[in-house]
Amino acid sequence: MEELEENFNSIEELDNQVSTLLESYERVLDENKLLKQQNMVLVSENSALTEKNRQVKNKIESLLDRLKNMNHGFHS
Repeated sequence: MEELEENFNSIEELDNQVSTLLESYERVLDENKLLKQQNMVLVSENSALTEKNRQVKNKIESLLDRLKNMNHGFHS
């Protein structure tokens, strides 16, 4: 009878461990989903900032070219 009770306790303990693992697994899945969503937002923001940076760089280069041309015009 004692062996049967020990087996039952072992099975109950195993069941508790499996339940804990399942809860951890669900929590990790949720966290992973959230991190993927955050990553998508950050990638999108990075892309937008890269494009803005490119546009600003082009504007500055254009302004510098205009200034150089104006400067050459004064020295001609």
